Amino acid sequence: MGTPPVALAELTLVATNSAGITTGPFLPVVPGPPGPAWTPFTYTPMPGGQFTLTTTGDGVVVNWP
Repeated sequence: MGTPPVALAELTLVATNSAGITTGPFLPVVPGPPGPAWTPFTYTPMPGGQFTLTTTGDGVVVNWP
């Protein structure tokens, strides 16, 4: 609601802006990694409202977007 969340887990909460308008939650739970040998998702906020999600496993690094 004006800025990206500080942590991925914030997407499981209701967000409220300065005008008192609410939205969300956007996820019921933070998804787990795609397999047992994979790391949990790492969320990294970036300047300009961008972010990346990263996980690694099976010799592969996956970044989104």
